[in-house]
Amino acid sequence: MRTLYLHVGHGKTGSSYLQSCFALSRVRLAALGVRYCWSRKLKRAAAGRATSGNARILIAAIRRPVLAAPVALWFRLRGGNALFSAEKLFFVLSNPRNNGRLAAFRGLAGFDRIEILLFIRDPAEHLPSVHQQQVKREGATGDIDDEAARYKYPLVARRFLATARADPATRVRVLNYSRVRRPLATIAEDWLGVERETLKRPGTHMVNRSLSAAELAQMRALNARHGKAAAIVADRLCEQLPEIEPHQPAPSPAAARKLEARLAPHVAWMNRRLPPAQRYRAAAGAEAGKTPSGAPAPLSAAQRRVIAAALAEARLPVDDL
Repeated sequence: MRTLYLHVGHGKTGSSYLQSCFALSRVRLAALGVRYCWSRKLKRAAAGRATSGNARILIAAIRRPVLAAPVALWFRLRGGNALFSAEKLFFVLSNPRNNGRLAAFRGLAGFDRIEILLFIRDPAEHLPSVHQQQVKREGATGDIDDEAARYKYPLVARRFLATARADPATRVRVLNYSRVRRPLATIAEDWLGVERETLKRPGTHMVNRSLSAAELAQMRALNARHGKAAAIVADRLCEQLPEIEPHQPAPSPAAARKLEARLAPHVAWMNRRLPPAQRYRAAAGAEAGKTPSGAPAPLSAAQRRVIAAALAEARLPVDDL
């Protein structure tokens, strides 16, 4: 029985770490009949650096039906199982039309079933990480209350689960990252049905860390001037100084209450369909007001050197620092 394995994130649930494991283990997985498909950034992932995964060709085949047949034919001729990992799949497959196209692709490619691994995360700890990611990669300049007004992951998770379960050939395993106690690589090995220690572990556990308070403040200032072009600075900080302790901002009590009320029906819907150990807990308001007061600790000399080098690499003014 041929299986199409999809690890879909979602965001800020250890995806970069797992993608590093998969990229490092391509040869081992291929020997076991699981093809972790090629992408342009496999070497970057294998080096323990953050990437967007390897599902670009699959997403293109889903979104552009004209590509579905030739891509599916390639997989049919190659045989075996296939493995894709990309957080973008979480959003793409929450659309019923795209999920229908995935089911059609499965048939054309000769896969008998689809196995999906989805990690969710409690909003109270997920929201700060999402805010961090927006500042790091998307040029955001606002604070966490602005992010709280946009936050919708439980809603998208609801849509994703309802849509995926409409296909009888698709099985979804949902785990709450907030309460995962086993190593992520071990969870992935069990999901893939391979022996323990099949997946090679990257050299650093925190592949895509969050920013410190001082780094976060610096990135907001850089984003205000340079937009997404400043993202290289955050990348270099996380890659070259992975041991820095990240900062966890919290929304104001008012913003947290609004968020909790908006998410409540979607959280309840998900929890009715999840085993007790994996259900959402701790509304965003539970952590409100815990952000440390006062100015953040200043940037260290090492952080300043990395920032200056990254700005020079991107040909951005170093006097921003």
